[in-house]
Amino acid sequence: GGVRPANPPHPNRPPRELLSVATPYISSMGVLPWSCRCGLNPTPSKNRGAPARPPPPHPAARVRRSKYTGQSVRAMPMRVLTVGKKRSQGTQLLVEEYKEKLGHYCDVEDTLIKSNPKLTSDVKVQIEAEDASMMQQLKAEDFVVVLDENGKDVMSEQIADLIGDAGNTGSSRLTFCIGGPYGLGIQVRERADATIRLSSLVLNHQVALILLMEQLYRGRGQSSKDKSIITRFELQWHHLVLFARAASQFHHLIRCRQFFCFSGFLLD
Repeated sequence: GGVRPANPPHPNRPPRELLSVATPYISSMGVLPWSCRCGLNPTPSKNRGAPARPPPPHPAARVRRSKYTGQSVRAMPMRVLTVGKKRSQGTQLLVEEYKEKLGHYCDVEDTLIKSNPKLTSDVKVQIEAEDASMMQQLKAEDFVVVLDENGKDVMSEQIADLIGDAGNTGSSRLTFCIGGPYGLGIQVRERADATIRLSSLVLNHQVALILLMEQLYRGRGQSSKDKSIITRFELQWHHLVLFARAASQFHHLIRCRQFFCFSGFLLD
């Protein structure tokens, strides 16, 4: 005896979340315009005179790629120099994990330089001592990249470009330098072939190290032949489209009018 709602939800209608995610991008996946196979006409548009709104671009089209994506890049050895005290166990575990991943592409070395080797309370003397210790680790044939708050802001794709460019310079090793609590000394800054910053925020040297290792792995993957970063994204998108197509076929067989006329595209 209750009052029936005007538009009750249909039991066979697909989840609203699936429709809102999959429908706007179907046309950008190369799917043909919709043509109903059962003879039913789609519901007329409410705004028949209005121009059709172009579909949003496919998410993969917005992904920036390195200029070395898909190319063979020289397997240049990498080294990361950091100034600081003994690392926490969690930080060291993450560093070792990324070293293992990067090891599939090139040789990776991680060196920790002791902070304040002279045990002085003078900040200037501390910076000079750390500066001298780091300079002893650098070789003339190294391509040196310094992480500094006044460096150039870079994105992941630019780090991939930096890795590829360094391999074309004839250098024997790519070395990244992370300073201590008071930054890097003047000698290392002047020795740098490139100066970058990973963030406008002030980062602890352990956090900066983890962030750098992750970006090196990401950048090295982008500039390699397997294109692991882009491939993983496109694979996830491919699974979403396959699921949307399977849902459309199922609901076409059950309730063609209710489901298939909601969209102007052929999903199967």
